[in-house]
Amino acid sequence: MLAAQSGNYGAAPRDISVATHAAVTDHYLRGAYRLAGGGQTLIASLVEVLEAHGGELWTRCTARRISLDDGGVRGVELADGRRIAAPVVVSNADYRRTILELCDDDAGFPPKLLARASASTMRLPWAVLYIALDVARPYTPDANVWWFPGEDIERSYARLHEGDRDELPFVFVSFAAEDGRSHPAGHSSLQVMTVCPPGHGRWGMPGGPADGVRYRRDPAYLAAKRGLTEAMLTAAEKAVGPLRDHIVHLEAATPLTQERYTLSSGGTPYGLNSWGAPGRRPDRRPGVGTSVPGLYVVGQSTHFGSGITGVAVSGIMCASRIAGRPLLPEVHAGATIGDPSLLPARPAGWDPPAVSRGRGGRGTRGRPRLPEAG
Repeated sequence: MLAAQSGNYGAAPRDISVATHAAVTDHYLRGAYRLAGGGQTLIASLVEVLEAHGGELWTRCTARRISLDDGGVRGVELADGRRIAAPVVVSNADYRRTILELCDDDAGFPPKLLARASASTMRLPWAVLYIALDVARPYTPDANVWWFPGEDIERSYARLHEGDRDELPFVFVSFAAEDGRSHPAGHSSLQVMTVCPPGHGRWGMPGGPADGVRYRRDPAYLAAKRGLTEAMLTAAEKAVGPLRDHIVHLEAATPLTQERYTLSSGGTPYGLNSWGAPGRRPDRRPGVGTSVPGLYVVGQSTHFGSGITGVAVSGIMCASRIAGRPLLPEVHAGATIGDPSLLPARPAGWDPPAVSRGRGGRGTRGRPRLPEAG
């Protein structure tokens, strides 16, 4: 029963320490929360704070290299040749790519750290179905449903690694909250998720988007994507009841989709599985500091854990090191970091997806505005 939520960290229970699983379980025991207005509200709020305090958000630009010299960090070089000078660089990018690709070979990392990064492995990649239904209420309101084909959860993961395509290891079904913005009146939405085998071979591809491989219209990829979509729908109907007759919109995202948007190694959203040679202690992961002055790493691969909470704590701890202040205890004590009076007012029709693009991107073409509630 306890191991059934192992999908929250994208690895078989035997590959995870008790501490990690206990933290996930504790999160649910204390009561999970959701954001009014949906997850995009969190991103929009972060952008508002960033810009209100003089920062700039740049999107649709790829970082090619972190500039370093003997004294430490000097800034970031973009793919279009622009150079941004900075005494501090915080990388929320994939950890392996940060250390092994964005930094020069002579960055000054200890040989042991480079060997550890090279030998590191990633947690399992995932796939998601985004589904809209023509019924007003979901089958299980405001609930997360874990469905496994049997009671042997370790065996489910083992079959995944063995390449078994006939049966999914599990599906996770989550119904979107009724907030009046995520779907029109009289409809509902849900997501169906599962983990996938590592590697691009599962999708009939020699590599992924990070390697420059074009995959979206490849017949082998599309066939594999259709097969997985059907398998996930079948499992979801076993978990929550009939769905197909009520579907009015369906989109599928595969590990290659995740890799394309985030350049995560293997298309996983969960970060590192092992940091170093096989057989090391489970969950061994790096902290936020590096041996290069001014260079920090945050995100899913740090030892603060995966998910919104782990990533947020990694950012706070990184900011604490840079500022020389114990920010986490301050926040827990009720302190407000920053100046709330600088934040902009939110007018009627405030649109989180538009705000999330930043001031420089709000006039660009892209996702249409959401309809008003009601």
